[in-house]
Amino acid sequence: GDSSCLMHIGGGLSRIRSGTRTLHLARILAATRTTPDALTEAAA
Repeated sequence: GDSSCLMHIGGGLSRIRSGTRTLHLARILAATRTTPDALTEAAA
């Protein structure tokens, strides 16, 4: 995937103070293999 696109989207969300964070799908999938509550932890 194009991580620069994700960074661009994340920067735009940050500038408007939307409260929404971006996470790369690979990071979410890797975290869920070891911890069932990984989505909550990854967003923190």
